[in-house]
Amino acid sequence: MLGDLDGLGLTIFNDSINVLSPVVPLGPNRQKIRDQINAITACCNTRLYDTIDQQVKALAPLSNDRHIKVVVVLTDGMDDASALTRDQLINDIAASGPNAGNGIKVFTIAYGSDADVKDLQAIAGATGGQEYSGTPQNIQQVYLQISSFF
Repeated sequence: MLGDLDGLGLTIFNDSINVLSPVVPLGPNRQKIRDQINAITACCNTRLYDTIDQQVKALAPLSNDRHIKVVVVLTDGMDDASALTRDQLINDIAASGPNAGNGIKVFTIAYGSDADVKDLQAIAGATGGQEYSGTPQNIQQVYLQISSFF
């Protein structure tokens, strides 16, 4: 759904955070990123808060007022491995000030019954994003809904 000039990065997380691809123009990297996505497997603990915090901070210097800045987080578990608490994360990433509407939005997807929907709603809401519930049957529709914001 993204254009060749759109920037996209891919980070996976469990006990650790692994940036598979920093934010780069999608065009020449589309197949590589597709292959990386197809190779993702779920395991271990969930370092959710630290990952979101790190990715929002990594995106901030790349952004400007002309571009929409979004972090999309898909998780199948609740955070059980971060150094940050949920409240510390929200304090770090919350939209504030006169330009809050142009801030980085976090959209969260609870994929499966182990994800903490309440926390994901709070995280997304703090940035002006939105939380979704994803299943194998509706995940494509969820990403379509997210894409309607940009």
